[in-house]
Amino acid sequence: MSLEYIYVTRHGFRSNWVVDPATGDYKANFPTPTGIAADPALTSHGVDQARQLAAHLARRDGDGRGGRPVPVPIERIYCSPYYRCLETIRPFVETVQDAETEGGLMESRSILPSSAYPDSRKPWWTVRCDPGLVDWFGAAPFEQPQPAPVSLLRQKFFPWIDSEYQHSGAVPLRHGETMAQLHARMAAALRHIIQECDRDGVRAIVICSHAAPIIAMGRALTGDVPFAVETEDFGTFTCGLSVFRRRRRAVRTTKKQRGFNGTDPSHVLPWDDQFQTLGNEPWTGGRGVGGGWDCDENCNCSFLAGGEERGWRFSGDDESFAGSQQPKAKGPIVDSGLELGVVVQGRTTETRPLQGAKEIEEKEKKEVRGGKDDGDARGTTTKESRTKGAEATVATTSEDAASTANVGNEHDVASKEDSTEDSTDSTDNTSHAGQGRKGPTPKL
Repeated sequence: MSLEYIYVTRHGFRSNWVVDPATGDYKANFPTPTGIAADPALTSHGVDQARQLAAHLARRDGDGRGGRPVPVPIERIYCSPYYRCLETIRPFVETVQDAETEGGLMESRSILPSSAYPDSRKPWWTVRCDPGLVDWFGAAPFEQPQPAPVSLLRQKFFPWIDSEYQHSGAVPLRHGETMAQLHARMAAALRHIIQECDRDGVRAIVICSHAAPIIAMGRALTGDVPFAVETEDFGTFTCGLSVFRRRRRAVRTTKKQRGFNGTDPSHVLPWDDQFQTLGNEPWTGGRGVGGGWDCDENCNCSFLAGGEERGWRFSGDDESFAGSQQPKAKGPIVDSGLELGVVVQGRTTETRPLQGAKEIEEKEKKEVRGGKDDGDARGTTTKESRTKGAEATVATTSEDAASTANVGNEHDVASKEDSTEDSTDSTDNTSHAGQGRKGPTPKL
């Protein structure tokens, strides 16, 4: 039996930090549990989101908020070693622990043998922290942040971390990564995870990570690499859940679909780096890591009380730090980068189209009927495709982009009056019960 489903979620609403792009000096707005400025905890609103995510992941029927549960029960958990991700997955771990103690909903899966550890039988819910799943900070002339050691995290905060897990080894460079290197890292981490699960007979897993890595994960799994890196293809709303299903057959590609988003495979992506990192990756051109995956649910937030909140996409610039001794703006920059990303506002009732083979099949059906695929409106801009007044706001983080004030544990959601950035993060402004989007949103 091999891996069939990968569930991907982003951490909940978090506190912020700032960085001086000239010196690499990171400072947290509020004290962090690990003492690392770029390793903040969730706000209380983020903790609420994490609890709602846990309830959704643990459901075994189709009743209640959020529609259908996950197709196959989760049998293994992978997570970024940053505190905010482990704090996000904690309610789910505690839920299944309590259920087993009480003889509840997941009793039959309480222990899974693992060929990786032949002399032990671990609870299936022990969390595997992989450095390949950590956040992206952009390339820089200084050393970029690192998470706390897994041993310390396990000893002081999260005793259910698997101390014996042999990780992927896909560790980011100390001076950060280009966008292409980030995508290659995520492909390497996923390849390791998929191979391990195939070996151990695990059918379904959940991965908790960050915005930029999640976008790169979606592209690596489906093999769909956009010509423009800022294309808004995979959603990254806080605690949103994406469902990737393994392909049972190879995707039938057409001339239009070969290579990088319809371009000749020999062409170089404009956002590839000087080493042509992506040009050498075997999963591009629609092939995908581990045989390829289809995105059945793209960042479903229907089970969250606030719906879609605080999304993010690439801005197309990963050179804000690299080789620059003069910052582009004066003063500290919010959240680890200058113009690394753009905040994405949540929608009301729109849905994302499917990714991968299902999308191709649906397009072919529409072409036969002479219909038009609204999900492939290439000329539609992000602003035009959103509800009135919900515009993307330029941010300065690899994963979020909240303002530097009023977003800490004492202030769960920034007030609308403070600034434009604050209003993008306000729950009043983003409290939509948005359904999971299916497929690529219009290209930018």
